[in-house]
Amino acid sequence: MAKHIYCIANSNHHKVVSKSNDDVYSIPYQDISAVVKDVPFAAYSATSDRETLIRYLTEHQSVIEGIMKASTVIPVKFGTIAMDEKEIMEILDIGYSGFKDAILSMDGKTQVEVLALWNNLDEVIKELGKNRDIKMFKEEAALKPSNEFPSYAIELGRMVKIALDSETARIRDEILDDLKGYAPGIRTHDLMDDRMIMNVAFLIQRNNIHKLYEEIDSMNERYGGDVNFRIVGPLPPYSFSTMEIKRIDIHEIEKAMDVMRINRMSILPAENEIKAAYRMMLKGFHPDKNTGDNEAQKKFEGIRQAYETLMDCIQGGARRSVRGDVIVIKKVV
Repeated sequence: MAKHIYCIANSNHHKVVSKSNDDVYSIPYQDISAVVKDVPFAAYSATSDRETLIRYLTEHQSVIEGIMKASTVIPVKFGTIAMDEKEIMEILDIGYSGFKDAILSMDGKTQVEVLALWNNLDEVIKELGKNRDIKMFKEEAALKPSNEFPSYAIELGRMVKIALDSETARIRDEILDDLKGYAPGIRTHDLMDDRMIMNVAFLIQRNNIHKLYEEIDSMNERYGGDVNFRIVGPLPPYSFSTMEIKRIDIHEIEKAMDVMRINRMSILPAENEIKAAYRMMLKGFHPDKNTGDNEAQKKFEGIRQAYETLMDCIQGGARRSVRGDVIVIKKVV
């Protein structure tokens, strides 16, 4: 059976590690281990049903979050499959120093997600409507013929959106200024809709979590119910130290070097050589210089993919595996 990899843990015990899932176990290497589960090799790639994938992802996260209660963990990107235990040991050997560094840097820390939302977006927009420029524009629009109203409505919507974005950014900056002192690391995530003010992951010392919670409690009072705070955590360091593990066929690397016109004198060129070749190729094939040229666009896309393949290898400390391909292990945030 193939092995689904959940995380790398700071332990060296070969045992069942999940009370809620007794087929999850760890494979040790020196003083770390990979937490895995036996699965068919195509368990995830053969599944296209969204609900099934969400269920798999939820189980993946649940296992990691259970293990973090007893050990420092480094999450592995969902859907990572190794062929067998031999490949797991090879991954642990190749990635040992990177895994160990990540574990040490995350020791004693945890991730907390803080979301801030407008409690009543309609009221916020109503208040923004009292803005001098918006108010004057509405008064001007009211005097125009009805057939001109649609264009004025569009412009009014644009003005309100700009004002809302500005107010959201102001409040977000205030909140972050107050909270950033509690966390050595911050990652901002995309906002899902206009109601969201902030969606931020904080990397924080476990023994400082209560201080963060106390500060958010005081913010609730300060904003008088206008802002709704939601806290998710503690969590594994998903946003700060998730590892991606993948294999790249040696022929794919050679093809990438050919596309980039890099001499294949060694398995991998140096990073500065890759970047220099990329800059040189962009001079002739960048879309901005070849507007309407579909062939140049395809060529540029091939160059970009080749560059990303080679940079993945460099940044992921690529090493040749016993199967002849290259194993790349890198942090994704």
